Amino acid sequence: DAGHGGKNSTPGKRSPDGEYEWNFNNKVLLSFTIEIKNMKT
Repeated sequence: DAGHGGKNSTPGKRSPDGEYEWNFNNKVLLSFTIEIKNMKT
């Protein structure tokens, strides 16, 4: 779960510039997932 928020949900869970917490966290999660998949084992 990338966190709270999104369109029409959880008012107040936003960054100072108005971005929803979920939108930011989801970008981080997707980037992390790509990096993990590209790691050599």
